[in-house]
This record gives sequence, C-alpha cells and structure tokens, in this order.
Amino acid sequence: MIINNIIKIAQFGKDSCRSIGAKLGLSKSSVNRSQQKISKRSHIDGATFFETDEGQKWLIKLVVAAIFVFGIIAGIGSERIAVFFSLISITAFIGLSSSSVKNIENKIEALILKYKTYWDEQVKDKASQLTITPGGDETFFDNLMIIVLMDLQSGFIFTESIEEKRDHATWEKISKPWLSKFKILRCFVSDKAKAILKLATKTLGINRIPDLFHIMNDVSSTMKYAFSRLKKSKNKSIKILQKKIEKGLDTAKNKVKLAALICSIKNINLKQIQYQKNLRKLSLLLHPFSVLSNKAQTTLVVEKQMLESISTYPKFIRYFEP
Repeated sequence: MIINNIIKIAQFGKDSCRSIGAKLGLSKSSVNRSQQKISKRSHIDGATFFETDEGQKWLIKLVVAAIFVFGIIAGIGSERIAVFFSLISITAFIGLSSSSVKNIENKIEALILKYKTYWDEQVKDKASQLTITPGGDETFFDNLMIIVLMDLQSGFIFTESIEEKRDHATWEKISKPWLSKFKILRCFVSDKAKAILKLATKTLGINRIPDLFHIMNDVSSTMKYAFSRLKKSKNKSIKILQKKIEKGLDTAKNKVKLAALICSIKNINLKQIQYQKNLRKLSLLLHPFSVLSNKAQTTLVVEKQMLESISTYPKFIRYFEP
C-alpha cells in the first residue's frame, strides 16, 4: 500500500535523477517516472505531507478507520468506499480499488477474530482468580435475535450469540461455559425475564438485580397512571357539580365543593411537575459522568445520590390528596 520508492525520491527535492538513482540504487528512468507521478499530484491539498513517511502513516490510519467504520460496522459496500476515497483524492497516493478495499476489510475482520481469540484465552486462564459482575440481555437486528453476555465492570463481552429462543436452556447453554470458570459472581444484572431470573437464582445460585434502566423503569411504572387517574376522577366530579349548579341544586354548597376540587387539581398538577423534575434528576444522577462537572462518578457517590432521590418518591405516592 505504501509507495516506498516515491516517498524516498520525494525527500530529495530537486536533486538530479542520476544523483537520486545512485543514492537509492534505482535507474535514472525509474526515478524520472516517479518524479513525474509526484508532479502530477502536487496540486492536491496535502500532497507535500502525503509524500512523507508520516503522511503515508496518516493515510493508512484514515483508510483502516474508514473501512472499519463504514465497511464493517455500517455494512457499506467496497465500491462505495472506493468512490469515497477517490473523491477525497487519496487514491493518488495509495492504491484503493474496490477489490483492494475488500481485501483490507477481510484482513481487518481476520485480525478482529484473532484479537478476540487471544483475549478469550487470556481471560479463561485467569478466570479462577477473578470476581465479576455479569450482565445479560437480548438485542434485535432485523429478524435476528442476539443474546449478549458480558462483564459489566470491565466491559468484556463473553459472547454475542445468534439464537432462536431466549429460554432458560438457551441462556444456560451460552453462559455456563464462561461463568462457571470465575472465582466469584457478585450477582447477575438484567431485566425481569423469567429465563434470566431462573438462570441467576437456580443455575448460578446468585441474586438477580435490575440494571439502571430498569431501576428507572420500576420507579416510573409505580407512578405511571397515578396522577392521570386522580385528575380524571376529580374532573368527573367537577362536571357533576357544574351540572347541579346549572340546575340550581344546592348552589352555594356545590360552588364551595367545586372551588375545592379545582384547587385540588391545581395542587395535583404541581405535585406531578415536582415528580417529573425528580425523575429527570434521578436520570441525570445515574450517568457515569457528572453532568455538571464532567468528572467520573464513583459507585458510592451514585448510590448515595440515588437513594436520596428515591427516598422522596413515597411523598408523591402517600399524599395524592392535598
């Protein structure tokens, strides 16, 4: 991929072809052809830099990054990626046809698999000395269901397995070969799927705890319809009183009741706003980095803030009636 002779020739500037050829062990005609190539692409922005070793290394990094992101992750074809390279004019410095792009992509994928195999073996060798917190869930891509199992502290992915079922037998099949090797499993972090609950408590003999998303979901589901149910009930009573007042039935007494109900709904709306603010605050507290300072948050700090925030929720549940 690197045009070594041309790079070396470019470093000599305006030396004669004969002189450069003698220094590099090349023929005069070969040096002359290389200088013509350099001249033809000299109008391209960055050409001077790309003719250096550093420039070629930067181009290689760009090419590998683009093929990895667009080709492997995003699934864009090699022909389109080759067009992209041509449009930004780097094909004048590195040969990048669609076939060569595909070859590079294949090499990257092979290296990724080699990297995975290496670290799988490293982790398995040291597993008996390690304490981990595993987590698992399913994710979906089109018609594929992928079961993911990982260590949450390190982010190490044990397996990403395409499966047809997500029952206990499937989870046991993919998790036991890995998790049985570790010294201690603190707990299993997941949603409330029955298969995963059984995996944690029966197969692994550990507790299942919710991840942060499901903690938030548990909190919000408790209050999901509470405010709307209460307001609906009171609005129904308001309509009944308004009809009675229109008919002249116990007007004075019903007007007092009506005013109290309208005031009650206003208080419920205020409490609902306070609850929503509290829920947003809890969401921000659970970020790995402090939103205000951008500093990493420790588990102890997050736990303290989370418990303080959650402790305010009973007042919303307990005091719906003002």
